[in-house]
Amino acid sequence: AEYLFQPGFSIFAGWTQVNRPLKPNDYKPDATLYKDQKLENERGNAYTIGLKKEFSPATSIFMNYDYTDMANAISRQSVWDDTAGDFKTKSVNAKQRRRAFNVGVNHRFNNHWKMRFAYSTVDEHWTAKRGMVFQPGLGIDSILINAYINSTRPKHKTVLDVSYENGKWSSALTSVLYSGMDTRYFTAKRFLVLDWVLNYKINKDATVYLTVDNLTNEGYEVKFHPYIGKGAYAMPGRTFMLGVNYRF
Repeated sequence: AEYLFQPGFSIFAGWTQVNRPLKPNDYKPDATLYKDQKLENERGNAYTIGLKKEFSPATSIFMNYDYTDMANAISRQSVWDDTAGDFKTKSVNAKQRRRAFNVGVNHRFNNHWKMRFAYSTVDEHWTAKRGMVFQPGLGIDSILINAYINSTRPKHKTVLDVSYENGKWSSALTSVLYSGMDTRYFTAKRFLVLDWVLNYKINKDATVYLTVDNLTNEGYEVKFHPYIGKGAYAMPGRTFMLGVNYRF
């Protein structure tokens, strides 16, 4: 649903009921079930509310808040196993709450230059069901499971995209700042990654492009592996791609 206060200014809200049938991948080959429980379909509700505002034909802003409440989410968790007398990784039914906030600004400077700014952050909370006990820190330390989950990925993601168009040529430089990392799990508190693309339109159907990902060859990671350690999921270094897009 969307309500228009005036041209260029509106609020919107949405609701989605989630009911996802089980998939073979839900039964991880290296994780048994908790007390032989039967995994159930994932179910829950997702809500969003936000606003869009055009300050001028050249400048607009949007922001939205998303809340997901899963009454049953399937996950691999380290839970207490009475038989083993220890915490073991199991495929389990659990409760999940996820909150996300996003804001963005679009601005066109002139006929050639424009920019896009966006910021997002996510917070996640898991709750055990049916008498399960989650291991507090997954064997890493004594922090709670939810603090662990939210600490092992970037807390903030900020994107600035600047693009240029002139005739058959176009180009864009995208900078992504991952920040708010916990140095117990990451090699640095923040990472700045630059991507660049150059396009040349040969005709209405064909375009030649050159892309350079991770322009500065930044060494970075965006998630942590609890057993291998820091840097286990290193992202690719500088890569080049030259190609042609053709529309039939």
